[in-house]
Amino acid sequence: MGAPRRRRDRGEAEGLDDPALALPRPLPRGPASLPQELVLAAQRSRLVEAAGHVVAEKGYATATVADLIARAGVSRATFYALFRDKEDCFLFSFQKLAEGHLRAVAEAIEAAGGLPEQLLAAFAAYMDRAAVDRRFARAFLAEASAATPAVRDAFEARKREVDRVFRSWFARVRRRHPDVAPVPDALFELMLEGVAGFVVARARAEGDIPQPGDVAAMAAFCFGTLGLSGWARDALEGAGRFGRPVR
Repeated sequence: MGAPRRRRDRGEAEGLDDPALALPRPLPRGPASLPQELVLAAQRSRLVEAAGHVVAEKGYATATVADLIARAGVSRATFYALFRDKEDCFLFSFQKLAEGHLRAVAEAIEAAGGLPEQLLAAFAAYMDRAAVDRRFARAFLAEASAATPAVRDAFEARKREVDRVFRSWFARVRRRHPDVAPVPDALFELMLEGVAGFVVARARAEGDIPQPGDVAAMAAFCFGTLGLSGWARDALEGAGRFGRPVR
């Protein structure tokens, strides 16, 4: 059970909106004939891609600016024209990836039908983004929580945005089904920490993202945590339809 998933291209995986993603890589000879902003955007996107490769392979702590510019094929001067340091490059890359993930989740929820289907669609969309390129999932999901204080702050800020999405969804559930009881804030925090930890573990491990049954299990875990026992049972049974949330 779960929303249909489609593979996205590398540009979507990075969550970048730079017009340079439409340009061939490497740039054609004589890049000076191109607008400077497109040249810089192309170089920035190459550095983002390099950051994904290098951090996935070496970890954030041991990756260096020299590693990034060697992988991206840009000069040190170009790197420092675009980013202050390694942290700035990683933070930009993480923010762009996170924006793409959140946008995909919001679009999936909007496109889905019923309330339980919305949660399934949200998890399917999120895991689909992580599946596009394993290096980016490992670099920008698994490493972000263990990087610098600024990166960890950005990671926590994104988690708070996800928390707001979940709470908004649950508020709609309770308006539609008044018999559903409220839950304490701590339960929401525990639930989201569990989901985030699960996704990070999948990014770090070998094997497919998601593995068979992951989306249904994630949804069932959240349904059960929020007291929606009927939907949790329906999600695990994979019957293709949902009854009452509590029964």
